[in-house]
Amino acid sequence: KIPMRTHSTQEVTAHSTRTTKAMNKLAKAFDTLEGSASPDTAAGKSKEIPTTADVKLLYREALLYQQKDDLTKAQNTYRKILRIDPKNISALNNLGVIYMSQKRSEAAKRIFTKAINLNNDYVEPYYNLACLYSRSGDTSNSLNYLKKAIKLKNDVKNWAINDTDLVNIR
Repeated sequence: KIPMRTHSTQEVTAHSTRTTKAMNKLAKAFDTLEGSASPDTAAGKSKEIPTTADVKLLYREALLYQQKDDLTKAQNTYRKILRIDPKNISALNNLGVIYMSQKRSEAAKRIFTKAINLNNDYVEPYYNLACLYSRSGDTSNSLNYLKKAIKLKNDVKNWAINDTDLVNIR
């Protein structure tokens, strides 16, 4: 799961306006890159190959969609991020959370496992797997992943206290 910070209407509006302009620019560059045989070919067509800053902008956009519960747009944006940066563990984790909410458990498990394989110190996919397994009634796997998450970050205990996804292991 991802912690969600609430934004004031002014913050969201200002962010959305800035983001929309930047996203239009990035979409054009990304379409050029995506339609090319290779990044080198894309560079010949456009000098605007997506950068780390572009990925960060896309990530903020995806989070905004997710906070607004527009999961289709969030999912598509996370996938776009992963086409640019397949090792983006935050995008992987959040895509897994969306799959969980869509009851696509196997897809979520694959995504969380991939995030763990890329960075085994990243606590969120362990915690999310604990939630996923608890929801399906697999208390053994749920407890195993919850223990791993707590070992990485003791504060996970506070996350788990009132998490309804973990009711099966209480």
